[in-house]
Amino acid sequence: MTDIRPQWRYEVLTEVFGICGIGWKYEVKDFDIQEHQGEKVVIATIALYIKVDGQWSEPIPGVGGALLVAKETSGLRLNDEAYKMAVTDALSVASKMIGVAADIYRGVDTSKYGNTSAPAPSHSDPSQPAIISANQLKLLMATASERGLTEDHQKAIVSGQFGFASRKHITIDKFDQVLSAYKSVQSVPATVEIDPEDIPY
Repeated sequence: MTDIRPQWRYEVLTEVFGICGIGWKYEVKDFDIQEHQGEKVVIATIALYIKVDGQWSEPIPGVGGALLVAKETSGLRLNDEAYKMAVTDALSVASKMIGVAADIYRGVDTSKYGNTSAPAPSHSDPSQPAIISANQLKLLMATASERGLTEDHQKAIVSGQFGFASRKHITIDKFDQVLSAYKSVQSVPATVEIDPEDIPY
């Protein structure tokens, strides 16, 4: 999957709206820590604002996540970049709402940030949109753990409601809807352990 550099997004926002703080800005609204099987995920909620015709927009929401504490063979590892990574991820989500890198997300890579020396990505066909990132999958799993969703609950949402073969097949353009569906389920006591690496769920 084509990787979009965060700095490129900021350059685009600056080119279109002006300097950060004058033409566009953002506020960190909340940080939330969620734990699952000894690992911890930090989830950032931000609001992006853009100025158009001298007027600030309504807040454009973005939610992103990053692994804060990871399990490794040598023990637990703390990621001291996790908060920054979560904010960056949230900014990317908010930026998508105003069309930043829209050609990438709909599967067309024609601009300078594409890797032209590499083979064509498998999602270059518009009928095969890009799938969610590892961080987005972690965020989804953390939400499932928080809500106490069983495998059957998740399958009903992912496959029954949205038609995906598994969580790992969720596409970027549907991620926010799937996440909202997870969050809309009334919290119930968890009855099973949920592993983000399980197959197919």
